[in-house]
Amino acid sequence: MKEIIIKKIINGGLGFAKDDSGLTVLVQGGLPDEHVTLKNIQNKRGYTSAEVKNVIEPNRERIEPACPWYNQCGGCNLMHCTYSYQLALKKEIIEDLYTRQFGPEVCQQCPVDEVLPSPLQFHYRQRIRLMVTDKTEIGYRQMQSHLVTPIDYCLIAHASINEALTGIKSSQTARHFIELSSEIELQWNPADDLISIIFHFSRKPRPADINRAGELLRELAIIKHIIISGDSFQSTVINREQSNRNPTLSFSLSVVENTPPIIIEWEAGAFCQINIEQNFNMIRTVLDFAGVKQDESVLDLYCGMGNFALPLSTQARSVEGMEGQGASIRCAKANSEQNKITNTVFTKTDIHKGCGKLLDGGRTFDCIIVDPPRAGIPDLYDQLSRLTGKRLVYVSCDPATLFRDLQHLTERGFTIKRIQPVDMFPQTHHIETVVLLEKN
Repeated sequence: MKEIIIKKIINGGLGFAKDDSGLTVLVQGGLPDEHVTLKNIQNKRGYTSAEVKNVIEPNRERIEPACPWYNQCGGCNLMHCTYSYQLALKKEIIEDLYTRQFGPEVCQQCPVDEVLPSPLQFHYRQRIRLMVTDKTEIGYRQMQSHLVTPIDYCLIAHASINEALTGIKSSQTARHFIELSSEIELQWNPADDLISIIFHFSRKPRPADINRAGELLRELAIIKHIIISGDSFQSTVINREQSNRNPTLSFSLSVVENTPPIIIEWEAGAFCQINIEQNFNMIRTVLDFAGVKQDESVLDLYCGMGNFALPLSTQARSVEGMEGQGASIRCAKANSEQNKITNTVFTKTDIHKGCGKLLDGGRTFDCIIVDPPRAGIPDLYDQLSRLTGKRLVYVSCDPATLFRDLQHLTERGFTIKRIQPVDMFPQTHHIETVVLLEKN
């Protein structure tokens, strides 16, 4: 098998095809209806994997990727087609999973909305993580590999991140930290347009390292904080303010007209949606789907630093947030206090245990927001069914686990009312999805 015609793109961004014997072939780098030749063909259990070698008959939406490392780096995998076509492919991926899980009749009753496009197609990432290879080069891992492709800049990273990356690659002072690191994270702060850098060391930092970090801060004005972290020691923070306080990043969001914006902070290294501008659109989508009234209660599971809970607090009687990560809960509480919000409660807890305690207390909520990690919400279906009074808004970063979970939720008395894909990650196959379910 050297040639094949790709039928469609499936979840994961791979081209789906069948060979002459009917065996499934998954192809990296192809587009629907393309006639391609293959390379790196590998026979797996039940399917064959391969990469596009040459395109004999291209899809009309195929373009030349803008990134010089596109065919080597494992980050982006849809940059070889127009952005409008990327949105169309992502909607088809959602519809395909939806149809296979529920059947065409259910999909016709509640069709998938058009994908919400990102305000920025490039330079949207708020943070990147780079690997260090041979103690000298920094770059991204290749697709499904531990090999690293060195890069000079990243087209989907914020411009200030690229400015900092250029600075540390050309700095002899920074070379010291690169040689001691296994990974380097760069995070952009929307509030002041400066960068926090996290160097992941294999050993505890020494006084000489702290002094050199100060030199690097003086050398590169774009860098505001340097954090030296590791698995076997407590992180060390070096910043311009000469403070030991954990550095924070922040953005402000206007929720209600003619009222002060909400300021949301999170600690460097903690989770925040990487596409800040698109995150604003997703927050507004969640608020719209939730439809919370002033006399209603909200439970926000996996609440993070209050990304949804704090804006929802402007509309609800009360909001309770739960999260397992201590840094996020600290930030959520601080954000609520800073914004003078008095109708929120945030608790650090395992989500399943926390929901169990609420049920033991006979609690229910008019609306529940759930924004879980990629694994979804297995074993949480019964608890959500009993806790939800009216509406459930599910925010997902993995379409496969989403539709698995939606199947279980519909079996427990929920009805799917809206499905809104949100393109949080242009140039890649990844996509967020916001789903509104109502309790029967």
